Amino acid sequence: MHSHSVAVHPGKEPSQENLAAVYSAFYHAPVPIFVIDRDGTIIDANPVFADKYTRLHSSCIGANLYADMASQPTVPPFSEKRIASVKEVFNTGKFAFVQDIVAGRCLLSGIYPIISPDGKVDKCFIVTQDITEQNELEKRFREQESHWDITSQSCRLGLWKLDLNTMAFDTNAEHDRILGIDQYSVNWSVDSFINSVISEDRPRVKSCIQNSLANSTDEHFECRIRRMTDGAIRWVSIVGKHQFDQDGKPAYVIGVTQDITERKELEIRHAELQEHLQQSQKLELLGQLAGGIAHDFNNVLAAIQGNTDLILQETPTTNPHYENLVSITKSVRRSAEMVRQLLAFARKQPVRPKNIELDVELERMHLILRKLIRGNIDLRWQLSCSDAVVNLDPANLVQIVTNIVINARDAILITGCIILQTDLVNANTCKELKRVACSTLVGDFARISISDTGAGIDPQVLPHIFEPFFTTKGIGKGSGLGLSMVYGLVRQNKGYITCHSESDKGTTFEIYFPIVSLPSLTVQKPTAANRSETSDKATVLVVEDEPEIAEIIKIFLEHENCNVLMANTAEEAIAIAGSQLPYIDLVVSDIILPGMNGVNMSKQLLNEKPDMKFLFISGYSADILGQYGTFSEETNFLSKPFALSRFGRVVHDLLAKKSGDL
Repeated sequence: MHSHSVAVHPGKEPSQENLAAVYSAFYHAPVPIFVIDRDGTIIDANPVFADKYTRLHSSCIGANLYADMASQPTVPPFSEKRIASVKEVFNTGKFAFVQDIVAGRCLLSGIYPIISPDGKVDKCFIVTQDITEQNELEKRFREQESHWDITSQSCRLGLWKLDLNTMAFDTNAEHDRILGIDQYSVNWSVDSFINSVISEDRPRVKSCIQNSLANSTDEHFECRIRRMTDGAIRWVSIVGKHQFDQDGKPAYVIGVTQDITERKELEIRHAELQEHLQQSQKLELLGQLAGGIAHDFNNVLAAIQGNTDLILQETPTTNPHYENLVSITKSVRRSAEMVRQLLAFARKQPVRPKNIELDVELERMHLILRKLIRGNIDLRWQLSCSDAVVNLDPANLVQIVTNIVINARDAILITGCIILQTDLVNANTCKELKRVACSTLVGDFARISISDTGAGIDPQVLPHIFEPFFTTKGIGKGSGLGLSMVYGLVRQNKGYITCHSESDKGTTFEIYFPIVSLPSLTVQKPTAANRSETSDKATVLVVEDEPEIAEIIKIFLEHENCNVLMANTAEEAIAIAGSQLPYIDLVVSDIILPGMNGVNMSKQLLNEKPDMKFLFISGYSADILGQYGTFSEETNFLSKPFALSRFGRVVHDLLAKKSGDL
């Protein structure tokens, strides 16, 4: 090695031991090291340097780094960047690191000043290391880390590691995004996470984490957290797996945090739909059960009604029991009406519109609505459409009004009032009707207004009240189907509905149905003379499997001067008609019979006698029997129980007709 000064503090001479140590490190260093003076001349180099660049140690000495590189083939290329760094070290006396690309390789050079005893920097030694492979590895690592970040963000997977010795967390960016952490200002910890969990889930989560850490067991739980940045509540899934050191002691917990909010919302929605489906199935089964019970109950009521009517025909008004018999008939009618309305409320059915007097139909509902509301609520009836005829399904009207009245009842917490009103409006002048209907709507409408003095509906909630499964009654109360069903039924019957409400000031629903223009009808009352014009004595075939009802009808028809033929089944009736067909003027038949039903029987008889008249009776209402055919209370159908006087009028009307169809 050539003689030269080493780095020492001014005024101090290095010991021989120190010099020997420096020389030994210089020669045996595994990386290239060389020494230059202020002019850039190489004055010494270690064997690794010579071996790497020239393989001849003597040819390195005296080469100048600042000279033209082309004329110095044995000198490692020195970029302008490194030359500038070397000159800066000579000027400042401070060591420097420089990294640059030389001949396609990445070199990292450490430039150290050698300070002479007088405090000047007259030499520098330079340590150069090829870090190309290391840089490539770091680059690939950064790329993989970037890919992981993109993947974790796409899958909403946050990655974290908990050091069990220091309890320090190491997290990736997606983890911080999921939990809403500002990674530059929050020192994240186990307690930080527990505090971010909403209060309802916190005890469960805290217990799970404590058990996992105490027993070194893996953990997996789901909970709701409140994000720190925006306060939003999100569902997260936490999975943690313990890692152990060489001694088998727990060292880390490595885990994944996943945002599962959308999945949980779908699960909750699915559970709600399942609950609604089960509730709908229960209601459907309840409707079927109620229909069967109502059929039998109506047959009982029909027997009571018929026997009472027969007794009344023979009882003078002066008899002390006359008023009791009248009271029985009224009770039967009320019972039958309540059964009809309850079935209409509980059953989903196709729309079967017909012309009805609106006020008359609403008046019939007064009794059952009064039963549905509490005694501390005043129910007021203000009907002003006595001449208004609308075309809609009476059963749908019951469902519409009943649902709204029940909502009004629930909105009144202590005492209050529900008012049901009707009036007439014109589409051209009614602003509310024009707001919800098309601008070209014309004509007169009947308006049903149902108002309450309850709590009212929040303005933010009001636009959503007709949406399916939306309820204002709170969690676990109400199905959210009532008002959506009301809206659907109103629109199916060609009507419109609006709602006005203010918090603590009550709510008003207004329903509009178009008025039907009908020609004036003159109803001819049946008399004995009418009957004699048709036939001296009509023959009626009665098909009824309930003996009591069959006997009542037989007695009544015979009293009305009719020949009566009796059958218990459709097959028996067909057999009787085989010999008596030309003489039969009318068939009175139940629809639901043992074996063949009444409708199929009628079709078979009509093939033999096309002008035969039929009157169908049933304990079921006409809308339930829609699968068997189209029935009308005005023409060919009576629902049990019925008054014998009404039965008589329908029979006389059918017998008075020259011809008719089913």
